[in-house]
Amino acid sequence: MGKSTDPVNARNGMRKKLIQGSLVGLLAAAGILGVWFVGALDTWEFTTWSWRVRTFATHTPPHPQIKVILLDQASLDWGKKESGWPWPWPRTVYTTVIDFCRRGGAKAIAFDVLYSEPSAYDVADDVALGEALRRTSNFVSACYLSATSGDATNWPAGYRPLVFSFQNLESWLARHPAAQLVMPRAAFPIPEVATNAALLANVKDQPDSDGQFRRATQFRIFDGQAVPSLGLATYLV
Repeated sequence: MGKSTDPVNARNGMRKKLIQGSLVGLLAAAGILGVWFVGALDTWEFTTWSWRVRTFATHTPPHPQIKVILLDQASLDWGKKESGWPWPWPRTVYTTVIDFCRRGGAKAIAFDVLYSEPSAYDVADDVALGEALRRTSNFVSACYLSATSGDATNWPAGYRPLVFSFQNLESWLARHPAAQLVMPRAAFPIPEVATNAALLANVKDQPDSDGQFRRATQFRIFDGQAVPSLGLATYLV
């Protein structure tokens, strides 16, 4: 005859296995969540993300109508050698660049330079820069929005930006409070720049923990108004 099985023991054994399996699952989930919460998986994720982008992303050549005027160490060395300019350069140098781009028919001019302090040369230096911008209706200037740094809590006096809006922005922000788009503080350029720019664009973004930028925030909110990133502002202008 076959061996008989006690129904009570069978149920108890099954219950014990379910409890043990549940505990193992909960402990495994807690361990994975703990590792994820402290950021231990970020290095692996960043490495694989960079590899996936290099391997699978379609390469798009730069548009021929977009030109970059690079201010780098070679530029600083050239300015020092040819004209004796220390850093920061006189702002009349930038007026020459602005006029050059305007005469060349540039549809928009954007400077990734934050003129937050008056010129180290003289007042006329700032006035000349403001005059060059007044001749240019499509200039985008940088500003810096932050949760903690910056002296300004409202827009500069006399700043009249181009009018644009994002539809349903308030309702979207209400549904996504963790988006962290609202910035209460800012650093703005000097009045000669701020009042003559078509748009002020935010140049502050947040890199990943390894210092690499893998995503871009297209706009943030300051003093009740959407502030585009430098690239988006250039497109809007």
